[in-house]
Amino acid sequence: MSKSRRLDPLILRAEERKSAVAKEFAAKTRALAQSEQRLADLLRYSDEYAAVTGNGTTSPALLANREAFRGTLKQAVVVQQRAVEQSRQSAEFERSRLVLAARDVKVLDKLAATYRAEERRVAERIEQRAMDECAARSFGRREEGEPCA
Repeated sequence: MSKSRRLDPLILRAEERKSAVAKEFAAKTRALAQSEQRLADLLRYSDEYAAVTGNGTTSPALLANREAFRGTLKQAVVVQQRAVEQSRQSAEFERSRLVLAARDVKVLDKLAATYRAEERRVAERIEQRAMDECAARSFGRREEGEPCA
């Protein structure tokens, strides 16, 4: 079995690994987008809630409840900001893994191409040597009229 053919299973495994990492990267990217959308929704809701003012007859208990809810919203925003950052880091990590997996496939492809080129050169040299030997034999047999086999 030639060197280039022996690399085929390795190339196949590297491509499968790259495909799996690409799927994981896509999943992490979707999770990041969802996290960012939740954060945007929370920020919008928080802004809308802060913009709504009471009708002027706000009781101290209602005001306290309102402020407590605003505090809860602020906490939710902070928690979601952390979740977005974690999702971003996770997506970036998967992107790095994808770059490395793609590089592995490329290296193996180049190596196989190099082996195939060397195998072609060897085959051409063997063929050329056979043709040279045939020509040398036929030169000696030219008078006899025997073709080279």
